[in-house]
Amino acid sequence: MGERDVVNVPVVRVELLEDRAVVTRRGAVILPGGIVHLRVDGVAPVASDKSLSVRGAELHVHDARVGRAWRVRLEDRPLEARELDTRLEVLDDEIETLRERLAAAEAERDASRTFAGMLVAEVAEDAGWGRPAGDRLADLEAVSDRVRASAQAIVDLRFTLETREEARERLRRRKAAHERPSSHAAAWIDVDLEAEAGTHELEIRYVVPGACWRPYHRATLRDEGNTARVRIEGEACVWQNTGEDWDAVELVFSTERPSRGHEPPVLTTEELAVQRKSAVVVSAREEKIETTGLGSAPAGPPKLLGIDDGGQVQRLLAAAPTHVPSDGRPHRVPLFSFESAAELQLVCLAELEPAVVLRTELTHTGSHPLLAGPVDLLRDAGLCGRTRLMYVAPGERFELGFGPQGAFRVQRSIDDLEDESSLLGGWVTQAHDVRVRLSNLDTTPARVRVRERVPVSEIDKVKIAVDAKHTTGGRMPDGDGMLEWDVELAPLGRADVRLRVAIKKSSDVAGL
Repeated sequence: MGERDVVNVPVVRVELLEDRAVVTRRGAVILPGGIVHLRVDGVAPVASDKSLSVRGAELHVHDARVGRAWRVRLEDRPLEARELDTRLEVLDDEIETLRERLAAAEAERDASRTFAGMLVAEVAEDAGWGRPAGDRLADLEAVSDRVRASAQAIVDLRFTLETREEARERLRRRKAAHERPSSHAAAWIDVDLEAEAGTHELEIRYVVPGACWRPYHRATLRDEGNTARVRIEGEACVWQNTGEDWDAVELVFSTERPSRGHEPPVLTTEELAVQRKSAVVVSAREEKIETTGLGSAPAGPPKLLGIDDGGQVQRLLAAAPTHVPSDGRPHRVPLFSFESAAELQLVCLAELEPAVVLRTELTHTGSHPLLAGPVDLLRDAGLCGRTRLMYVAPGERFELGFGPQGAFRVQRSIDDLEDESSLLGGWVTQAHDVRVRLSNLDTTPARVRVRERVPVSEIDKVKIAVDAKHTTGGRMPDGDGMLEWDVELAPLGRADVRLRVAIKKSSDVAGL
């Protein structure tokens, strides 16, 4: 076939999916006319062969395939990998030499100790025969000096060896952090095509694994006296270790999930059986109320997508061309931003956390939905915490908590009351008091909204009620079992909220 002409077709666009990416290369190539054989170097070794497609105007592509080769020789590997391997080889040789010197020093110490023991035995024998031991004592002193010198050399060698081994371990971790598919394999694309002589635009597309993205957000609160505003910045956190760097490319982030298959549910046989009626065993469980937002804004919001988008794929475009190296590390890419007026409120949910939290409620005034993901919270002093956000459509109201406020102290206690039994009806009543105490350590007054919850019964043999006479303000729970109080706290003041809950259950109910 002959030599192939190497052409430059750079990566210009990448569409990131949940667990893979679609890479688009595009570039102008000068063709001599007729059948030509081209090669594009620097392709990701993990590129999917069956997803490869080559297109171009006024071109007839005969064949296109991905070629790969192992980088066996050190000089064929990337420069950084070669440098790390060379430094590791030097350290390995140095560590091996140190171990040999340490073994020799230990052998010399052991031999000197043995010789010293023999000299001591001879000195004792000469003393028994009445012979002078002057020369042997001098030899014993010389051997003792050798033992001490060997011991000091062993200590120095062990310290040096430990230092070198730690340096080698750090270098190995650094090498592992820089490992990528292109460190051990090279890949290219061979294209056989036919075209007229001239300049033609060539487009190559393929799918690569080892790349993913997740939504990320940043919320910045600016409190300007009577007004407060929150700036929301939508970002995408990108990871990729495909073996090719994406330099100044157009990034598109998609929520499409091509890897999720669609299979009908498996039908199983349900068997019905009759059993003797026994005691009813009940148990309490936590039920999380899932919401996406707080409803639409009051004045002219855009058309809502709804709580569930019904499988509608979202595609978000990066704000500018982006460089994403193939290093497997997270990279934050800006997508969009908007700013909205916010309503501030102090909220206390003492059952979850004994603290007063600053809550903001605002309207999504942007044009793109906020996808579920983590949110970095920032105020004037910088980063103040992190939370999570559920899906929010444009025009919806949603809330964000900006962490506990240090000027308040909260204490929550529960006191169980004596059980009451009914002789005629066979019912047992259990009651307990909940008390929430709040303290304001600031010199300004504050209003705190306190929320408590009561259990909600799902069976007739368990009845749960709130005793309004022993509950602050005579408040009653809503359909979800939630109660709220607006507590006014004076400067350096205190206040408390009381709640009494009575659980009435039948005598044949067990488990509570």
